[in-house]
Amino acid sequence: TPDPAVTDKARKYWTKNMDLLMATVQQEDFPLAENIQRDFHSGAQDFVTFGANEPALAHFHKSVKRTLGIDAV
Repeated sequence: TPDPAVTDKARKYWTKNMDLLMATVQQEDFPLAENIQRDFHSGAQDFVTFGANEPALAHFHKSVKRTLGIDAV
């Protein structure tokens, strides 16, 4: 939380947000990622474009490519 959740209202608010986040990750992100990984094995797609809402993924992959000496696009 940006500030310590010291009131019941704040704790409920942040607990509800965390529950929503975890539900989304577990019910949407994990199953989708599993399908994506399975489909990559077909070789039909040779690149991935990350959306503007995924800056951490883009940064991670650029760092990996830089470390490996591969041109980061």
